[in-house]
Amino acid sequence: MSLRRTCALKRRIANAPYLLKLKFPTTRCNRCGRFAMMPSSVASWLLFHLHTMRTDPISAAHFAGGHMDGYPDESNLKRQLAVDTIYRCLRCDLVEIDPAEWRQVYGLKDIEEFARQLAHVDPFRRVLPSDTGYEQHANEMMIWLAPELYNTRNGDALIDRHSPAGLDLDDEERIAAFNVEICEIFESNGVPWGSRPLVLS
Repeated sequence: MSLRRTCALKRRIANAPYLLKLKFPTTRCNRCGRFAMMPSSVASWLLFHLHTMRTDPISAAHFAGGHMDGYPDESNLKRQLAVDTIYRCLRCDLVEIDPAEWRQVYGLKDIEEFARQLAHVDPFRRVLPSDTGYEQHANEMMIWLAPELYNTRNGDALIDRHSPAGLDLDDEERIAAFNVEICEIFESNGVPWGSRPLVLS
């Protein structure tokens, strides 16, 4: 997408009612206000998941699926993308964890620790019941499988702005507009989009 079109989309989105309180100053180009954005295939992937969570909670493992350019299936890149994206959405109050008592249930003190635990466990590792360490891995995998993620009101409002008539992943203009707004939200909350790992185990 051209730089001119990106800036035009940003001007359109500026009129949308922001429900998120900005917590950190943004760092952008002084000339056009542009900041780093996700590849289009990643934006479509995230839009799909947030749209799904409007009606159905999903586990973290769902974020480890889907096809995106540059992120091979069952790769460390794919796992890191899943972990970092979940963390960004939690930090920006777009997504919440169920049950509400998840900190006590899983022995974790905050979302940072939750994300680090996700990063620690490889959801793509194949362990057979006859293998050493099977039970330990099965227990560790519960962090990917048991907690359910769902949209907050902010997450639902974001999807309502970009998929008012239902999900259409072939609508490139809507996906581009979604990409601009959510990356601005990430930037404003101190977790900007970038290629370097955000959460390490």
